[in-house]
Amino acid sequence: MWASRLSRESAKAIMRLQPTWNLDVGAYEILKPWVHAENLKALDMVRFAQPAVGTEPQYIDVGCGPGSFTKETLLPRVPPECRRLVAVDR
Repeated sequence: MWASRLSRESAKAIMRLQPTWNLDVGAYEILKPWVHAENLKALDMVRFAQPAVGTEPQYIDVGCGPGSFTKETLLPRVPPECRRLVAVDR
């Protein structure tokens, strides 16, 4: 299981998040490097369709948390003709 690869501190942070899956800022900060690495793996597996010529594609990041992954990783990867990148969380 992936949890066995985590540090003890990270495993404790996950246990704090699991019962409700509500954002625990302290736990999120501990897990941020791991979450970032897992997000990169997932992003590398995704192949987006090429937008039609002359269109202005738009993207949405649902469940972005504080938006750091969106800003630091997704934004630099969107094509220059991208009209909008929206990041939402509750």
